[in-house]
Amino acid sequence: MILYILRFSLAIAIVFGFYKAFLEKERTFIFNRVFLLGGLIISLIVPLISFSGPEEFKVMLNATQHSINSRIFHLESIINISYGLITSVLLIRFGWDIIKLIKRIRQGELKIVDGAKIILSDQTEPPYAFLNYVFINKTQFDGIHTELIKHEIAHVQQGHTLDILLIEFVKTLIWINPLLGIFKNSMQLNHEFLADNYAITYAPSTSA
Repeated sequence: MILYILRFSLAIAIVFGFYKAFLEKERTFIFNRVFLLGGLIISLIVPLISFSGPEEFKVMLNATQHSINSRIFHLESIINISYGLITSVLLIRFGWDIIKLIKRIRQGELKIVDGAKIILSDQTEPPYAFLNYVFINKTQFDGIHTELIKHEIAHVQQGHTLDILLIEFVKTLIWINPLLGIFKNSMQLNHEFLADNYAITYAPSTSA
C-alpha cells in the first residue's frame, strides 16, 4: 500500500507539474480537460506496472524495499488498520453526500429549460450542476441571469460531474496526498472556462 501511494504521488506530481508549467495558461480548455483526466487515470495505473531495467537497478530497488519493510514491519498492521478506518469513514461520507443530492433531486420541483433538467430547491446557495441536473434556488429562478443558466447547463451537457466524482473518489482513497485537492481545483477551474466558453459562444437562447 505504502509503495503504491508513493508511486502514485510521484506520477501525479509529474502530471500536475507539467500542466502548471505548460498548459494552465493556454486556452486549450478541451485538451486541458483530457490531459488532467487522462493524467489522473494514468497515475492510478502506472504504480501497478512492473518495469524492467538494469539488473543493478533492480537489485538496489529490492534492497531498498527490503530495508524499508524491515524498519516498518512492526508498524505495518497498525498503519494499514488506521488508514483503512479513515478511508472507510471518508467513503461513507462520500456515499452519503451523493445520497443527499439524489434525495434533493427527488424532493425538488422539476423544470425543463432548453432540454435541461432544473431542480428548484429551497436551499439558499449559488446554482450548481450535478450529473444531468442543475440546482437553483426557487425564489431566485425568475430573476436569474440567462447566461448563468446556460453556464450550468454547459456543465451538465459536458459531463463535468463525472470528472469531479472521479477525483473525489481518488481523494477519498488516497486522502493522505494533499496535492489531490489542488489537482481538483485545477480541474474545476478548467470546467468553468469550458462552461463560460459554451455559454457565450454556443448555447441557444434560454427561456423559462
